[in-house]
Amino acid sequence: MRSRNSRSTNILAVVVILGIILLLAFVVTLRDYNIEFDGAIPVLNAKISVPRPNSVHINNSQPNKLTVTTSSQGSKVAGYEFEISRFENMFFPHSYRSVDPKKEIGKLKEGKRYYLRVRCYKQNQMGRTVFGRWSGVTSSVVKEE
Repeated sequence: MRSRNSRSTNILAVVVILGIILLLAFVVTLRDYNIEFDGAIPVLNAKISVPRPNSVHINNSQPNKLTVTTSSQGSKVAGYEFEISRFENMFFPHSYRSVDPKKEIGKLKEGKRYYLRVRCYKQNQMGRTVFGRWSGVTSSVVKEE
């Protein structure tokens, strides 16, 4: 019969191993970025150059849909990540990735305001995805029928 002490030792060992795995995954990710401080806030900047989208335009001519267009970066990037939220501070966002600088986002509530931002990404030499900085947050109200 096992004692209670050996069970807690086994659980502790599993927790320590999982913590080490998470720490190593975080360190591997950080190799692609430089950490700089904006006041007291740390900002991760990619070591390889990933451009920031210059402009973001939102077309709300269709009900329940928004069409987002950003400035094309050509062959400098592998794709674009669009993030949309009902909140200005981007809580609870939905993310969409696209190779094209234009993305149609559907199934939205009519008459509601949505906030959106865009960033570019590309692959580094190791095949990992490296992201650029987010564009400014823009907003639009979804058209009603």
